[in-house]
Amino acid sequence: MSEFATVKIGRNRGSRRIWIDGKRLLDAGFTGGSTYYCKVNRNSLSLCLQAGGVANEQKRKVTGRPSGKPIIDISGRTVDEAFSATVTQVVATFSDGRIDMAPATAHEAPTMGVTDDRVHSAHQTQ
Repeated sequence: MSEFATVKIGRNRGSRRIWIDGKRLLDAGFTGGSTYYCKVNRNSLSLCLQAGGVANEQKRKVTGRPSGKPIIDISGRTVDEAFSATVTQVVATFSDGRIDMAPATAHEAPTMGVTDDRVHSAHQTQ
């Protein structure tokens, strides 16, 4: 089963940043300390727990302790390579062992209930 959320592309020290933490990561299998692979495409970003054997994959670690809150913090060049400067929000699709992100369209953002850099579902913000 897949779950969707709109995530704001924020800023940290002048660089663009995507920050995701908490329950959705756990539900998708991304626990603190686990290794994941980040694949950058034009207008999309894919995070997978299993390597896909693709040349442009970046090996990364989920921040946090295995028993704590997991955090994925993607910033700088990775965000800039994946999304144009006009993209301010992405829709993240969480599934087992995988997170896919693509630019949010104007009609998607209000339905997701995002209020900051972290992922929120509609029922959490209403």
